[in-house]
Amino acid sequence: MATILSSCAGLDRQLQQASVAKGTAQAKVNIPDQPADCRRTEPHAAAVVGDEARSVLKRERKVTDRLNARILRCAADRDNVKTGLEGK
Repeated sequence: MATILSSCAGLDRQLQQASVAKGTAQAKVNIPDQPADCRRTEPHAAAVVGDEARSVLKRERKVTDRLNARILRCAADRDNVKTGLEGK
């Protein structure tokens, strides 16, 4: 009798493991890649000897503005993915 009960416990464990594996496989979510733009870095504005400091600063601020805009676009993309996965 103990052998039969032991065998049932083993079968229950196998069924539980199979159920977990099946549920995990069915729940798998494929997250889309980020836009390629999100991985691009932005070089500093060129500082040429003899350039006026203000003009270099203006160019550097334009670079920073582009970078900030990219960060916001990429964050919005990830927020949209998260929202879609949460079903909101």
